Amino acid sequence: MAEALYALAEGLHWSPTTAPRGQFVVMQDRIEASGACLVHHFLALFLKAGHRVCFLNLANPIEHYAAVGRKLGVNLTTCIDKRTLRVIDGFRSDVQSLSDLLALLHQQLDEAAAAGAPFSIVIDDLNTLQWQFDRQTLVRFLRTCRALSGATGEANVVLLHHADAEAGSIRTATSIDGLTALQSPQLMDMATVALRVAPLPSGYCKDVHGTLTVQQMCMGLNGVFDASVSSFKVMENTIKRFAAGGDALRSL
Repeated sequence: MAEALYALAEGLHWSPTTAPRGQFVVMQDRIEASGACLVHHFLALFLKAGHRVCFLNLANPIEHYAAVGRKLGVNLTTCIDKRTLRVIDGFRSDVQSLSDLLALLHQQLDEAAAAGAPFSIVIDDLNTLQWQFDRQTLVRFLRTCRALSGATGEANVVLLHHADAEAGSIRTATSIDGLTALQSPQLMDMATVALRVAPLPSGYCKDVHGTLTVQQMCMGLNGVFDASVSSFKVMENTIKRFAAGGDALRSL
């Protein structure tokens, strides 16, 4: 498990014993620096925390996530058998209807509530849905997902969005304290926490794969709390984080 990601920022200590509830987490990456490691991390974190997880895999087959999950200490096959993990395989079969997908999410949420378990939704590639559906339909889908947390106050939505995969669709770049914000203003409005993965400003380095910026959003105020920035390196079964220009913060 990537313990270096347990303490994302001041006030954001998310471990299997303190996993978040009621959060809408938007992860943003770029071609030069992939944020896929964060998808693996949150999937493992929620399952270790005893959440009922609904996972929509669009970018990779479920076998890929199962292989990485074993390195992070979770057995996805066992979780599926125990009904703690529901996989919606959008990699092999296109999502035909967002309305049907929402109905399934509502069903999974009801089952989790009946079992007394927290509920989390993880989407590994929002851009795939964006290519399949028009902007307004997708925004309505995301806002409904955001509202799901209101039913129990505990549901999470975690999704990965590729910032530079949009050639002129939802593209409105803004800057906050010198940091490029999320491309989509709709996502910014909905996010409670934004995680931004970017390449090193100085260029490629074999010992550091990129930077991770963590922003806690001020809901309704169109702003953020102070952003924390660290460098990171993805290893076989963990992630190392480094203070800017400093030593490793924590690793496993």
